Amino acid sequence: MARLVQVWVFLATAFLANAVAAQSVGILLINSDEVYQRSAFAAFLRNGTEANRVALSEENAELFASLEAEELSLTQQRPTMDPVDFQAAAGEFDAKVKRTRREQDQKELNLQQSLLAVRREFFTRIQPVVLEIMRERGASVVLEEGSVLFGLQDILITDLVISRVDEAFTRAQQSQDDQ
Repeated sequence: MARLVQVWVFLATAFLANAVAAQSVGILLINSDEVYQRSAFAAFLRNGTEANRVALSEENAELFASLEAEELSLTQQRPTMDPVDFQAAAGEFDAKVKRTRREQDQKELNLQQSLLAVRREFFTRIQPVVLEIMRERGASVVLEEGSVLFGLQDILITDLVISRVDEAFTRAQQSQDDQ
């Protein structure tokens, strides 16, 4: 029993020493994906891009249905068509499908680039909040939580960043509404 108490005291001391060491070195952890997903400000920034994503998805569904109907019609016409005419029509349809796929792929790529731009803008705009928390905590570095094998909850600032960013966003919206 005494040995168990000694082990417990040792582990508790090591844990506290690590907590103090992390604080004194000035290391903080953040889960940037969680900040981006849970923040009302990020949701506000993503809103326009999300609407574009939904519109593109609907457009893709309509195009797919249209092309599917056109393919079915061509298949049904095949027995009554001259083989040369059918080959020409099938070639035109194939070219149309490839062109449509290229156009939609480009739209998807543009959308993905927009999403990345919104994410970059979000983190650029919240940088002052993170820097303020760093100064308050005496930190010189913020690491991504996922890149750290072990860490203490005391140095995790994800919830604090979300709270402060959203408070600032709410104040800015209220100020804008008052004008």
